[in-house]
Amino acid sequence: MIDLNKYRRRVYSQSGEDGILEKLFESLNIKEGWFCEFGAGDGNNISNTKIFREKGWSGVLIEGDTDRFNKMNKAKEIISNKNIHLIKEYISCESGEKIDDLLSNSVGIPLHDAIDLRNEHKEVYVPNYSINVQFTKEDSPLWRT
Repeated sequence: MIDLNKYRRRVYSQSGEDGILEKLFESLNIKEGWFCEFGAGDGNNISNTKIFREKGWSGVLIEGDTDRFNKMNKAKEIISNKNIHLIKEYISCESGEKIDDLLSNSVGIPLHDAIDLRNEHKEVYVPNYSINVQFTKEDSPLWRT
């Protein structure tokens, strides 16, 4: 079993996810791919996918905050890349706001088609990570579903 914590390396990510993801994909023999980053911010700072964009991966950057999305939408290295799609939306568990709905409606990629599970099984220890979510008191029913 691989302890991915040993491979933390911060290039663009906040907490060393760059190195962890690189080692994970190396262990699974994944050299190119497709990603979906939600809560993408400006697309460059504290990004878990920028390192993969630089390696030629394609994907989707989702950001609901207008200011952050506008900053991302002005970044030449992002908007000039035809393999990167930007979505200005918040994600929720409501119909039409789920990740697979956003991908199908905005990019035309059903979620099950975006994920390739054909790699052979490898036992990998993935450290516990949280998803940084901001919500208001009115959003709290989201956590009960």
